Amino acid sequence: MAISSQGHNQYVGRSLTVNGPVMRDTYTWQAWLHQEDHRVEIAYSITDRSESTINYIGAIKEGFSSIALASDYDRWDGTAWVTDITAQHMSEVASDGLHTQQLVDATMQCISVIQLKLQVGRVLTDVEKTKLNNVLDYIDAVNAVDTSTAPDVNWPVRVASTIQH
Repeated sequence: MAISSQGHNQYVGRSLTVNGPVMRDTYTWQAWLHQEDHRVEIAYSITDRSESTINYIGAIKEGFSSIALASDYDRWDGTAWVTDITAQHMSEVASDGLHTQQLVDATMQCISVIQLKLQVGRVLTDVEKTKLNNVLDYIDAVNAVDTSTAPDVNWPVRVASTIQH
């Protein structure tokens, strides 16, 4: 063991490898303490869920956990992360509401020419009428979807004639 000219061990307070056992004296040469070494591990704040890389020797600080979060909706219950099912469900419902609008918007693009014809008073062909009715039926079906069952939502399938431009 290397001793400096002042009588102090040059390895005191250091582990030779990261996450190895750390032995340090109390600088009185009367006792050695074994301390945890979690350096380079990730700790998670139990208040704001942020991640931090541990850069100190010793136990993980109060207010942090070495247990990783399982989802974006986890909250600390005092001993472990638990998923807030209500918040997760509300987010899924909101996401499905956005998906509903995206489906309607994409479908409406398929009938843009038909809409122009109707706006200027032109008569639609039988094929155009069928396509328009299929699109409207599909939009009605999309808007009727119960998104409160998210994430288990049954979306209607578009009829092939509504997809063609």
